[in-house]
Amino acid sequence: MAAGRAWAKGTLSEEPHIERQEDDAFSDAKRFGIDETIIVTMLDQQNHNRDISDQAFNGVWPDNVKAVTAFVAGCSQWRTVSTPGGVLFVGLDYASARVAWKAFRIKIKKDLFTRLQVIEFAAAKAMNGGRS
Repeated sequence: MAAGRAWAKGTLSEEPHIERQEDDAFSDAKRFGIDETIIVTMLDQQNHNRDISDQAFNGVWPDNVKAVTAFVAGCSQWRTVSTPGGVLFVGLDYASARVAWKAFRIKIKKDLFTRLQVIEFAAAKAMNGGRS
């Protein structure tokens, strides 16, 4: 899902990028006016002590490279709907995306399709401003 959100926000990168994770304690610290540099130092220390598998990042995990490649190959084929609130991104038009997958010799099997859909749903949610 992180790859889909990152793609939609334009922050997907080839290199892992670790994001600072804020918990309630740090949100409270901000709310009570604790100096920003102290909070950043605390976040850095917290992230340093956390295992990398617990952290979010905008790169692509090796297990998901094929799914991200398939998504990017077909990502120009979105189904959209006009609503009073603006355009809503529904999902990929698989029949149209199939042309790109064929051109790139990507065979969409069950596992790859499932991973592709996870990325697609996250990208759609991000592009829809959090609404599904």
